[in-house]
Amino acid sequence: MNGTLETARGEVRVFKRLDVAVDLLFGLGVGKVEVVR
Repeated sequence: MNGTLETARGEVRVFKRLDVAVDLLFGLGVGKVEVVR
């Protein structure tokens, strides 16, 4: 049970980080995102 909870928490943290990263990237502009890629 503990292992499952820890994994779920880790996934939530990663998801939140991705969410913030996406917000920042869209805020900078799609053009800049393409240049970075």
